[in-house]
Amino acid sequence: MFYPTHRHADGNFYRWIGPCPGKADDEWTDGVIYLGEDGTHRWTTQARWDERFEALHEFDAVTQDVPTNEQGDLITFSFHKSEANDIHYMLVKAAGFGEKRTGDSYVGRIIRAMAEQVAQGLHIRYPDGDTPPDLIGDVNAFHMKFKQVNAEDYDKTKVLEPDLFDFRVKFHDEETSEYRDEQAKLLDAVQRRDIRDCINSLELQLDALCDAVWVLLGTADIQFGKKKFLAAWRRVVAANMAKVLATEDENAVDSGRDVRYDVRKPAGWVAPDHRDLVQDFELPALEYVPTAQ
Repeated sequence: MFYPTHRHADGNFYRWIGPCPGKADDEWTDGVIYLGEDGTHRWTTQARWDERFEALHEFDAVTQDVPTNEQGDLITFSFHKSEANDIHYMLVKAAGFGEKRTGDSYVGRIIRAMAEQVAQGLHIRYPDGDTPPDLIGDVNAFHMKFKQVNAEDYDKTKVLEPDLFDFRVKFHDEETSEYRDEQAKLLDAVQRRDIRDCINSLELQLDALCDAVWVLLGTADIQFGKKKFLAAWRRVVAANMAKVLATEDENAVDSGRDVRYDVRKPAGWVAPDHRDLVQDFELPALEYVPTAQ
């Protein structure tokens, strides 16, 4: 039986489990572990708990299901404020207790909660100097600097003017060609065992890949905007992760690609649907040119 102790600001009910005590000064923060009706354990900062949760009735915070040493001491370590809600850091720190636990431990519960939050898009930070760049955000900053996008209608889906469309497609082709064309030089350098030429070709291929991603994301930024592109990207990721290795499912849809490298669509696979993301477009005032027969 689930006995809730608090109501979240969104209306859902949760049960207070226990404190995750920190040093509680300007640099460190206390935390709270709580339980959802679905059985999932979660962690949040004390400040966020105080702000978002309302007690349903009086209860003894000292004796209400506080985990004992038999259950584990996972909840006794602290999180630095700069690392609060940092799922990557929390996961690594919790994993350090893994060897001390067996079965349905608090480590397992917390890690499952972290995985759930990551799946919901909670931001992950990495050690200094290793933070992944905001790729489309970088491209958008470039577009804003050179007035390639209009801030007033940036978030609207657009039908590209024919000349802009042609410009972008040629741009895509150029960058893809640079990567492809360098392969012959690279293989020649490999055969000649010329290390310097190998490095030069690999460097050019890496640069070409960066340029190709920049250009593709640039078109996405101009035509759809960052928010819509990322929403579509998450759907594509989910759909792709539902595919199977071509060598492991004989009933998967044959793509015609080399079976050694291919990942295919299993029976019942559903393609991502982005129609809701593009319905706000406006028909451009273009002169109709009939397709040649």
